[in-house]
Amino acid sequence: MSNCVVEFWENQNQEDGGYRKFENKSNYSDLSSYHWTIDGEQKSGGRYEMDDSISSLKTGSQAWLLIFSRTDYEGSSYLVGPNTTLNSLKDLNGIDMNNNIESFQLFDYAPVNTNTIITNLHDLYPVDNTDDQKSEHKSRFYAQDSEYCVYDPSITQSGDVVKFEMKVDHFNTMGGNDKATITFSMDTYGTFVDQISVDYDMSSGAYNVPPWAIKIADLAVDVIADELKVLLDGAELVVSDGALFELLPETNELIDMAAKAITFCIDHLNDVINFLYGLSDDGGTTNFSAIVSHGIARLILAYNEERFGASPGFVTFSDATFVNEIGDNWHEDKHNPYLMFDNGGSSYRCYYPDNTSFYAKAGLLSSVKIDAIRDIHTDDHLVLHVVFDPNGQIFSIQGCIDIHSAPDSKDYDSSTDTYESPSSGVICYDTNGNIVQIKGGSVYTLAGYGSLTEAYADKMQYALDNVAYVNHDNYSDALKNVVPASVFVLQGIDASVS
Repeated sequence: MSNCVVEFWENQNQEDGGYRKFENKSNYSDLSSYHWTIDGEQKSGGRYEMDDSISSLKTGSQAWLLIFSRTDYEGSSYLVGPNTTLNSLKDLNGIDMNNNIESFQLFDYAPVNTNTIITNLHDLYPVDNTDDQKSEHKSRFYAQDSEYCVYDPSITQSGDVVKFEMKVDHFNTMGGNDKATITFSMDTYGTFVDQISVDYDMSSGAYNVPPWAIKIADLAVDVIADELKVLLDGAELVVSDGALFELLPETNELIDMAAKAITFCIDHLNDVINFLYGLSDDGGTTNFSAIVSHGIARLILAYNEERFGASPGFVTFSDATFVNEIGDNWHEDKHNPYLMFDNGGSSYRCYYPDNTSFYAKAGLLSSVKIDAIRDIHTDDHLVLHVVFDPNGQIFSIQGCIDIHSAPDSKDYDSSTDTYESPSSGVICYDTNGNIVQIKGGSVYTLAGYGSLTEAYADKMQYALDNVAYVNHDNYSDALKNVVPASVFVLQGIDASVS
């Protein structure tokens, strides 16, 4: 008979007072619905609710217990193994769970360690105050001179399937938050299950952002996934001999996992980026999709490292090389460091790129915002996204431009017209070595280009020159030349990745 059981006590050291026993694997999302037993009598009422009142516990010989500091399996978490007695919950590897348990999951097998996943994720979001990051269960930070927040994900496991839900906010300069919710599932061997999706709730400006989802079994952009598998198959993907070595996937499975992870990030941007525009000259709104894609990539990396051990190698970015390529020193008077440069007689500001590496040296996602400076108060923005393959070579390029005050044409009617900011689409190779452009669900083969960079420059400039519902006579010189300026930055990023 299975001894999947946990016993809780209201007092430390299993002393007299409230007591409650739970048997068999199950989930309890809100302990305020459960009450203590005292002297054999089941109590009721608020005084006897179990939430925020557990001080000691004991697990059976076939019980794995995941405890959480918030309802619905959120907040701080701690994994308790079989045959464990905890007479105090005040310091569980630095986590105080004394009188602080509001939900739990009971398993008859070893589950994923949610605390390790969240710790790994925190490490990928360096913040000034790590104590606040832990206690407030969120990573609040600046990127590209805008403020964002990634909340600790909700992680629930049922059998071999682990479901993730993570919320991301952008603090809009006009007040209110732009919001996104990322949802996906993976099994305990790191394989994706069902679909990955992002739902947007924009506070101002970007009213038409569609929800985005990809079915795992039928990738929306097969061109990207197929070519990635070719590149990954020819690369040296390294895995570690971590504690869960027996879980390490076969090479072909690792290739499939990496291809899907990268494809999700690219296709998500492809589907939503041209709808992310702001009526308030807020470059943080246009950059929001990049923050969401980095969130997807980093959560997948955090989970892979919990499953398979720390990645022994990454495709990396050299800030020293980037500074040398741009030819300036970092300026520190904004929320993020930036470099200044001139191009075509106009001045531009380029922030430190945001970079996320994929597990087992499978590639790197880099994004950066370039400000085309109109005057001391106003900028136009180009957000550039670049994905690198395992060899540090450019795999895909995508750009999108946020034009100040757009749409501003007299022909634009917000009740009937949909404004889409100029976007290059995804520029990458297909498996036949052809350069292609992916826009929405369409794939176009491009002829006559010597490189992805050349194709990107032409398609991005065409989109800027032909965007609808914008008065082109109002273009500043800096905006007219922002595409060549972005190519200059792209070349700097390319030189910095290896």
